[in-house]
Amino acid sequence: MKFLFAGVLIFSLSLSLPLGDKAWAQSGLTISKLDARLFQGPEQSRRDGLLNLTGMLNDNSTDGELIDNLVAGTVTIEVDAGTGFSFTATISGCTRLASHPGARCRADLPGDAGRYKFQARRYRNTPNVFRIDLRARRLDGSITGSDSLAGPATVTITQTNATRDDTLSVAECTAQRSGGFLRCRAD
Repeated sequence: MKFLFAGVLIFSLSLSLPLGDKAWAQSGLTISKLDARLFQGPEQSRRDGLLNLTGMLNDNSTDGELIDNLVAGTVTIEVDAGTGFSFTATISGCTRLASHPGARCRADLPGDAGRYKFQARRYRNTPNVFRIDLRARRLDGSITGSDSLAGPATVTITQTNATRDDTLSVAECTAQRSGGFLRCRAD
C-alpha cells in the first residue's frame, strides 16, 4: 500500500544554546576579573598606572553588532574603581580577527595619558557571546587619581544600540599595597 501526501510542511526551528546558568547568559556584561594600579610618579617608570579586566559580553540584544561597532569606532568603555580612578575610552584602532569571529584593538589615549589593547572574541560556538579583555598601560595620574583604590568597581560598555554594565562589589575587591593596587574577582 502506498500513500501519497501532497501539501505543505511547516516547521519551526528554535536554537537553544547550552549557556547554563552563567551570569553572562542572562545579562549583557559580566566582569570576572579586574586589576587596577595607581600612577606612582614619573620617577617610577615601572609603576605607571594600569588596568586589566576580563569578562563576558552577551550581544544578543543588538544581534551581534559588537564587532561591526568596534571596527567603526563607536564603542565606549568606562571603568570606575575607587574614589579617583576613572578610565574612559572610545575603543578605536580595531581590526577583525582572521582566525575567529572577533576584533583586536590598539590605541593611545588622548594627551599621552596611556595606551590600551582591547579584544573581543566569540566564546566557543555561541553566536553573539564574546570574551572581552582590556589591558591599559602607562596610565597617568589624571586617570588613576591619587587616592587609595577601593571597591566597588563599575564597568560600563556602550555601543550604538546598547549600554551594558556590571559592578564588582566591595566584598569582591581587595585593596593591596597600601591602597595603590586593587584586585577584584567575581564570586
